[in-house]
Amino acid sequence: MAAKQDDKKQDEDKAAQDKAPPKPALPPVNIATLGSDIEILCDQPMPQYNSGELKGYAARLKSGKSCFAVLCENFLVPRTFLTSKFSQLANMNIVRVVASGVVYWPPEKKQRYVFIYEDTLGMPILTRDQPQALGMKHERLMNAIIKPLVVLMLELRDADLVHGGIRATNIYDGNAANYENIMLGEALSAPPTYHQPSIYMPIEKAMCPPYARGISSFSDDIFALGVTILTLMRNEDPFSEMREEEIIRQRLEHGTYSFFTTHQRSTGPLMELVRGLLHDDWQQRWTIEEVLAWMDGKRLAPKKQKTVRTKAVRAFDYEGYKIVRPESFAYELQFNPKVAKDTILGEPFETWIQRSLSNDKITTDFQDAKHSAEAHGKDGTFGDRLLSKTITTLFPGAPIFYKNIRAMPEGLGYLAAYLFGNHANTQALEEIIKFNMVAFWAKIAEHSGAETQNIKQRFESAQANSMHKKLGFGIEGNLYYLCPEAPCLSPILNNYCVRSPEDLLMALDDLCAKTNKSDGFFDKHIIAFLMARDKKVIESELMELNSFEVHQSKTALLKIFANIQERAGMRGLPNLCKGLLIYLNPLFERIHDRKLREEIKKTAEGIAGSGNIPKLERLINNNKQKKDDKAKFVNALREYKMINEEESHLENQLANNPKFGFGTGYEIAAIISGAIAALVILAATILQYSKGGVF
Repeated sequence: MAAKQDDKKQDEDKAAQDKAPPKPALPPVNIATLGSDIEILCDQPMPQYNSGELKGYAARLKSGKSCFAVLCENFLVPRTFLTSKFSQLANMNIVRVVASGVVYWPPEKKQRYVFIYEDTLGMPILTRDQPQALGMKHERLMNAIIKPLVVLMLELRDADLVHGGIRATNIYDGNAANYENIMLGEALSAPPTYHQPSIYMPIEKAMCPPYARGISSFSDDIFALGVTILTLMRNEDPFSEMREEEIIRQRLEHGTYSFFTTHQRSTGPLMELVRGLLHDDWQQRWTIEEVLAWMDGKRLAPKKQKTVRTKAVRAFDYEGYKIVRPESFAYELQFNPKVAKDTILGEPFETWIQRSLSNDKITTDFQDAKHSAEAHGKDGTFGDRLLSKTITTLFPGAPIFYKNIRAMPEGLGYLAAYLFGNHANTQALEEIIKFNMVAFWAKIAEHSGAETQNIKQRFESAQANSMHKKLGFGIEGNLYYLCPEAPCLSPILNNYCVRSPEDLLMALDDLCAKTNKSDGFFDKHIIAFLMARDKKVIESELMELNSFEVHQSKTALLKIFANIQERAGMRGLPNLCKGLLIYLNPLFERIHDRKLREEIKKTAEGIAGSGNIPKLERLINNNKQKKDDKAKFVNALREYKMINEEESHLENQLANNPKFGFGTGYEIAAIISGAIAALVILAATILQYSKGGVF
């Protein structure tokens, strides 16, 4: 009997399991998906596509087509805004962009931004870990490498695109032998020219760390082409044992072309091309049209030199170097700030500038540097400001050197993202903006023909932002103002890639689901990010958001989230709504009518289940309801006050007036006596008539 009951129970359990909905399958730990038709194989790295912190992985389309993915880092802001334009290129000598976007990366359990490319590159013709020399014959180099690259660069120029990654190690064989189908690799996964070694950059940008070089120009690609040609042409790598500082030092002293070709034994027509491409003065450097003209066999006359490099008649002894070039002096000043500051303030240095350089402009600019450094007072940063401006004076167009920062002005936004993303100190960057060091840089640089008006205007606004310490401003505000394509780098969102206001709400919803989050829905980064990405959605609420009144800031945040969800037509966000219910509890407590409060809370809980933030906001911020509740509360207060006053009056009379209440007692006694007398008379009358009266 017991066995039959057990069998019956098992049959019932099996039937119940059959009726129950199937549990959703867990996502595979070795696959990340982008959209519905792209899979990235997390356990299949492709190191030939690695570049520093950025790693390559195998990927595939639903159709089975092979691709590869490059994973980006939030603090290395990728050039996502160029994805569409690069994907439209028809040239067959550049890797084709298939897609880009945010994926959940299982190995790290966090979101990552990725670029997906067709896997048609093959192998690099020169790897990073081998000597940078290939010894290609001129004819093969011309036909297999130079011609395809020049045609590609012409198409890039016509599309108003700068590649920013032209180098020998980024050229691939295209799965063909004998360089018959070379292809240029990607350069979108990080800031402009981030992947480029310093020798591929003009001297000014070579001095910066890769993440602080700023926007790239087509002239930078031209220069990189020259270095690429030289690298593939030579038989030995003369720089393999040289430190980067020494390479730059030699380039400043002798010029890039002269120094790079010191050990170059090759001669012939290609050297004329290389000379034109490697000119240190961007105004003297060849254009793509001049390269095409040279390829057509035209002899190009040298361009007229607009400026002549200054050279001192007497060398200055500094830190073991005998310096005759002001640019070289500027470069050396960065390495020992204490000695540099003492040198600048010393009389010998000023005498050297005035007498040995014999350059009126440098002399005038140096005096201007001293006066402008003193404009903010001789405080603890005076020496750093003077040193920075002196370097700018000696080397117009060079990066801003300030304390531990080396950056081009247009690279300061990318630098801010790098510093915040790595939790580094931003004090020096804040001082650059606060003292508007860029204004002096622009004033000096504009004499060399650089366009600086836009830079000056941007940093004047950044300086104004830095004066405010409220939410939406300060250094965080300047991060997203100077680098508007940066994702939100809030510590709250460490595991997410938030690139839009909608992404923010989705991330917070996921965070609430995983951690039961009910507080800390915003910080300086999140508000500054929204200010940069969607100013209209937040600007009207900014004053209340900065209020010390808790209910005002919470109300403002609710309105902001509601506006984002409603305007974007987003799906429900139940987890975020439930977290907000707890967060917004002080707003519920401001409702005076207890019964109404409980009704609203109950209604809010129902709305939270649907994830409709706008509906929740309208319920909580119902102005008519608030007005009625306040009016009833005020009336109740008045009644309460009147009762209190009457009670006080009675207590006072009882305590201080011995005859208080007597008059009222007399009146009541008279009334009672009259009533009793009336009753007695009435009763007597009834008795009289009942003894034989009218009947």
